Amino acid sequence: IPELDLGGRSRTPLLAKFAADGAFPAFPEPASQAEALGMLYVLEGSTLGGRFILRALAERGIAESDLSFLDPYGERTGAQWRSFLAVLAREIGDDELLVAAACRGAVRAFDHAERILCGDAP
Repeated sequence: IPELDLGGRSRTPLLAKFAADGAFPAFPEPASQAEALGMLYVLEGSTLGGRFILRALAERGIAESDLSFLDPYGERTGAQWRSFLAVLAREIGDDELLVAAACRGAVRAFDHAERILCGDAP
């Protein structure tokens, strides 16, 4: 979906220094476009939380440049989020099957994040 500009949304360059060998565990392969959009919903939504985290740290006098991946868009965060939601609404809409597939993708993205952040422990 060209208007998503996935290359411009990538955080890989901001996270590269955290990968031990320069690579991260493979992100799950989506089974469909709807599932991919659900996965992207989780990733894009994390930018909103990332800004909140950085703001809370700044209020405590903590400025950590290594956490720049939490706010990859800066002042463009709101616009990026709204543009993603517009694509999501257009591509998924109210179609129950597409919504279910997007939800599966979101759950898979959360599961992947949990494995990365917490290891394989249950």
